[in-house]
Amino acid sequence: MDPSEVTPTICLLLLKLGCALTFGFWTVRCGIIKDREGFGFLAGRIMLPLLAFKTIVLAQLGVMECKAIIACVWGKLVVFLLMIFVSFVVLRKRPKSDRLLAAGIFGFHVTASNDFVVGLPIVDAFFPTNGQSQLTILVLAQLLLFQCGSLVLVEVGLSQVPDPARGSGHVQSQLCRTLAKNILWNPLVGSVLVALLWKLVFAVAFPSAPASSTLPRALREVVEFFTLPYPFLAMFLTGANLTNAFSQIANIGATDAALYSIGVPMGLCLLKNFVCAYVSLSLMQLLDPEGDSGGQNWHMFCFMYGCIPTSNAPLFVALQAGRHREVIAAAIFIGLIASVPMLIIFASLFGSFSDELLRRDIGMVQRAFSSVSFAGALAVLATVAFWARQEKSWRRRPNNFLPQYAFSCLVYSILVFVVHTHCNSSAVVTLFTLFQMQCRIGAMVMLCCLVLGPFSDRVTGLFLAAFWLLPIPLCLAVPPSTLNEVCQSQFSEQELLIHSVFVTTALAVMLLLGILALQQRHGRAAVTDTTSTLDLLTVQPQAAILLERESAADSLDIASQETTPARADSARQSGPWSQEAVAAMEASENLILSSRTPAGIALRVGTDNVTDAPSIDGSTDADRHSRLAVCALAVAAKATVVLLLQMCLSWSVYFDRGRAGPSFLQGMLVENSFEHSQGLFLLLLVIGLFDTPLSLLFRRIRSWAKRRSLSRSFGSPCA
Repeated sequence: MDPSEVTPTICLLLLKLGCALTFGFWTVRCGIIKDREGFGFLAGRIMLPLLAFKTIVLAQLGVMECKAIIACVWGKLVVFLLMIFVSFVVLRKRPKSDRLLAAGIFGFHVTASNDFVVGLPIVDAFFPTNGQSQLTILVLAQLLLFQCGSLVLVEVGLSQVPDPARGSGHVQSQLCRTLAKNILWNPLVGSVLVALLWKLVFAVAFPSAPASSTLPRALREVVEFFTLPYPFLAMFLTGANLTNAFSQIANIGATDAALYSIGVPMGLCLLKNFVCAYVSLSLMQLLDPEGDSGGQNWHMFCFMYGCIPTSNAPLFVALQAGRHREVIAAAIFIGLIASVPMLIIFASLFGSFSDELLRRDIGMVQRAFSSVSFAGALAVLATVAFWARQEKSWRRRPNNFLPQYAFSCLVYSILVFVVHTHCNSSAVVTLFTLFQMQCRIGAMVMLCCLVLGPFSDRVTGLFLAAFWLLPIPLCLAVPPSTLNEVCQSQFSEQELLIHSVFVTTALAVMLLLGILALQQRHGRAAVTDTTSTLDLLTVQPQAAILLERESAADSLDIASQETTPARADSARQSGPWSQEAVAAMEASENLILSSRTPAGIALRVGTDNVTDAPSIDGSTDADRHSRLAVCALAVAAKATVVLLLQMCLSWSVYFDRGRAGPSFLQGMLVENSFEHSQGLFLLLLVIGLFDTPLSLLFRRIRSWAKRRSLSRSFGSPCA
């Protein structure tokens, strides 16, 4: 592949996958599609096994890259064992069942990569020769080693939870039966075994025939026709499951400690998206310094495989076990975002190490992410404007800090394009630096007012003044962070020193505010919650409630939307997980747990449990403040990551006498992708935590269509 086409190729692939994920999120969030279980069965039980069967039958297993497979498995093994060790050390004072459950669920998360959904399109584009066969072997290794190992830990941990209703012999037999089902009754494992048997029989009957002729043409065309929509459908289900994940993330401060709910997902993403990738790459470099076999760069294959984000399978296990649901949901969402810059780094490493191409890739990433950030910030402003027309609370402080921060992100995204063509204009550079500083100060102000507060109107007014006035002296004294990448300029030693000191100080301030905010949030949870916030890992079984039939649910949905659509959506989205959502994940991920574990899931029925009518944004006053606090914490956490990357890069370039080599440029690629996506990140938080006007419009259209259909069926006029 032409090195100049590598990064655009990966960006287009990520764009297609992102569009499918967004489409799945919105169609389920707005109530357009409800039958997720059918989609999950189609994707997980039919399309995925057929895809694995076709890949293995047509693969040339004789040219299997053993070193690459060993390196990829080793990377997963390291993070898996590290997660088990950390779980047992950190929870050493907890019961053994808690340690086993934490090790199993977290160990499953850091190894369960979304291979066929995210990995397969990338492998087809960059490793067309025999990359699919290596990926299929790695999927089988994941099923037999890490998935089974994680489920063993989870099942053993659940069996040690005190329960007088069961005996020890029943536990042992049920444990063995569940593990046997996950291995032998798994359709994916069965398809792999059938494919290997098919290939063996064909090799004995036709020893000289090529692998491409293993399948008859008619059968091959049918299998390809069935499996062609799999990437879209699987990514669609991932987005659909994020609707429930967001409702879990929105309530992380209600009963759990904030440090646990935010620190654990960040640690899981660090192990899965960063540590696993570099460990696999390091071992591959030791095993094969060249790493070039058959015209394929297997070093980059190992790195790419470690960057693939986590699937929904760990979330299903956490739901069935009744443990760590919120942190696993948050970790999956953060991992999807973190995988984007890591895969872009893979593209830059795959293409070329030349500074010119890396700088061009940085500029392309800046423009692409700034365009998306502009659209996201504009959508947030339009959404908040709609809310502000209906309710005065969105016009008052501190709620109006959210649109002001969105406005800064909007202008900053525009200035990225302006500064690309006006590098020599001091006015443009100063304005660019001003809004870059304002975005940083805005994250700090939102954290102070929405989490550390409430403060008096006077103090809140001082924070507002700091948001608009403090960036002015800072932009005159500190050089911008991204101007050197945009304009390929070289800062002087003094400018680099000033910038390094500033980002270090800003990072220290952000960390201090974050620690205070987490302590404040943890203290409030301890006051408002009747249970101990330190008892985070105790199983709290709840009776599972079966949902009503789909027809009854549709009728109830129509009746509720006719009067209070926001109220119905609040009950549907902010409540516990539905039985259908869990069944859809079970089918799509091909997982089975023992029959005693679903007691850890609370399933909802109806919409009568809403005690306080929500507002136009689908939340009560107290709920709105809690969700804004979660939004502020997430924005501040992202800003902290950006400042950390800027500090490391700035000091590294300063001590290297101003030289930015390929390794520094790759780091700048990651830093720019995080920094210039703040508008998109804010939009994801808003649509995930609040009931937006678009979802309200879709629900009303759906309700009108159903009423019209009913009126035609029964002959009554449509209201």
